[in-house]
Amino acid sequence: MVKRKPSTGATKSGSAQKRHRKRLHSQKTGKVFKQHVADATVREAWDNSKNVRENLDAIGLAARANAPLNNKAKASGDAQTAVVARMEELAAVGEKEAPRHPAEGEAQVLEKLIAKHGDDYEAMARDIKINTMQHTSRVLERRVRRYLMSKPHSTSRSD
Repeated sequence: MVKRKPSTGATKSGSAQKRHRKRLHSQKTGKVFKQHVADATVREAWDNSKNVRENLDAIGLAARANAPLNNKAKASGDAQTAVVARMEELAAVGEKEAPRHPAEGEAQVLEKLIAKHGDDYEAMARDIKINTMQHTSRVLERRVRRYLMSKPHSTSRSD
């Protein structure tokens, strides 16, 4: 059994001491660290002299999403801040989905399969020289449909 020396108090490791000193320094000087706010709408209403919870309460957002609503939020009723109204407008509009395009290699394979087999997906699935990934007929049908939808429609040439 190894005997240990009685501890003389809680000692902190190097990084913990550094954090503690930073905290004490900020308390003494009154310096408030600037919080990073990613959303531009919230950033405009953010007050760096307040802590996170106070800012979120002032803006009208919940600090903890699963926490029960406090009485202040219920008492205010439909009164919303401009930030909350703006965020609801943005949510109602939604984001447009980016168009999906097949990778260049996949597009080349699909072009070759379409040129050789037309719309016979069973034959495409059996063609192991071009269909090296051995996709099934259903997968090929889906990929060809997506490829044709993403491909700009070219007008017929009169050469």
